[in-house]
Amino acid sequence: MDSNSIIKRFALKFPIQTLNHLINDGLIDKEIYLEYESLFTRLKIALPYHFKKSINWGTKRIIEENNSVSTLSYDNINQFISKKNWSVLFKSDNILWDQSLITQYKDSIYWGSSISSTESSISSASNVLWSEELINEFFDRFNLELLSRNKSIVWSDKILNRLKFNNANSEWNKEGYLPNNSVVFHNVWSNLSGNSSIKWTDELISKYYDFINFYSLSSNENVEWSIRLIDKYIDNWDWENLSGNPSLPWSIALLLRYKERLYWRRDHKRIESKKNNSISTNSGIRWSVNQFILFESLINPFDIARFASVDVSVLYRFFQRFNVVGPTGYKHIKYSSDHWDVIQVFETSWSVLAKNPNFEYTYELLNFLSAQESPSLESVSSDGASSIDNHGIVNSLEGLSQCRIRDEDILLVINSKLINNFTNIEKRTRVASRCSFFNQSIWVNVKNYFENYSNLKDYLDNLMTVDYSLPHPSAG
Repeated sequence: MDSNSIIKRFALKFPIQTLNHLINDGLIDKEIYLEYESLFTRLKIALPYHFKKSINWGTKRIIEENNSVSTLSYDNINQFISKKNWSVLFKSDNILWDQSLITQYKDSIYWGSSISSTESSISSASNVLWSEELINEFFDRFNLELLSRNKSIVWSDKILNRLKFNNANSEWNKEGYLPNNSVVFHNVWSNLSGNSSIKWTDELISKYYDFINFYSLSSNENVEWSIRLIDKYIDNWDWENLSGNPSLPWSIALLLRYKERLYWRRDHKRIESKKNNSISTNSGIRWSVNQFILFESLINPFDIARFASVDVSVLYRFFQRFNVVGPTGYKHIKYSSDHWDVIQVFETSWSVLAKNPNFEYTYELLNFLSAQESPSLESVSSDGASSIDNHGIVNSLEGLSQCRIRDEDILLVINSKLINNFTNIEKRTRVASRCSFFNQSIWVNVKNYFENYSNLKDYLDNLMTVDYSLPHPSAG
């Protein structure tokens, strides 16, 4: 099968993802959308907002801001300060805030005075000529929480030392050091410990051991990781964060050495939480056949397909282990003007594999993914991934007694009995995932094919002949 045939077959297998990319990249315009409107309606792809109006508010705001950035100069800084246009002042490459410029406007610019502030400020800016002298000069003005998260600063030992405490009994002592019992102190060192612009060596960790937040440091990728360092602070690490850190020197030896401490699978009860660290989701581990055999009972193949990296040979050899469905998030469903429910969204491992940015795709792999049918297994696994039968009916999922899932567009159909159980509303509802996109390395190849207009038309015409309607499962 030639490369064009493989791409066409793959795109037909995943129409939602393909069409979303084609719209976003402008290969499908409003005219084409309207010509095939019935297709987009059946696939639950709504008319894009930018097709409805010549320009939407969000786009207008971005254009206006970009125009502002381009017009900012040293001569008109006062105009931007008077308008409090901090996002332009502290992001534009047109000016560089050096010590003299900051001194000139020190009483006018925004320093980020609120501890919880997430607005643009001089403390979080990247267009600043950072130096030890500058930080010392305005130390009492900077928002230290924002400053400690700033990755554009070259963090020296002297700057870190400036943030140590000296006298815990005062809010600020005469040297200006932070007290160790303040919330600010805790947050500053938590931020510093997780700041990837600081090269955390064994020597630096030893020096600031009493201040470091090891929970944050465990996630930091800019640490000189070694088995010796891990052993030295073995009881200090947060092992869940460590398990998800891709920068460790991962090997079979390391996995075996810390086998009992590592988190092999993430907590699916916290599926939307940012903290879902585990060995199975670690993008820094490339799974070979030998590794998979050694740790097969500990890992979650669905999460490996979704987040990690794996040799194609593993997919072939352990096909049935990867042929599963797993949870990927939640969706709010509106049943009436004052009632909402939440359902869990599930996808097959082949669908999430196609979106995993850690895979470099070949035509062989595209062909392999195109050939996969809906999973056909009999049991529900204990790690949050579930099997589905030949008809695509999910037999047992937490809170979902029956639903129908289709791999191509991740479509869930909830039956009236389930909805009635939760809302007392006799109604059937369809829910389609709108966050369906490919890995960028896939899309580069697929996009080249569709830049030929005849290929695009042929593809859309083919989709028009496919029946995308699904029968509702029985109420049972």
